[in-house]
Amino acid sequence: MRVIDCDCGQTLRAANDDDLATEVREHADEGHPDMQLTDDQARELVVDRAYEASDS
Repeated sequence: MRVIDCDCGQTLRAANDDDLATEVREHADEGHPDMQLTDDQARELVVDRAYEASDS
């Protein structure tokens, strides 16, 4: 499970980086429309900030 924490406090989760980038884009579109995040920018955020969820 891949995870990324938004600066607004919401944690987004998905099975892989591609799905997580989609989640990031959808979250930005709904929760932060002023950002106008592109697909490429969403992927970059995932590469830079996502991490593997731990079971603990």
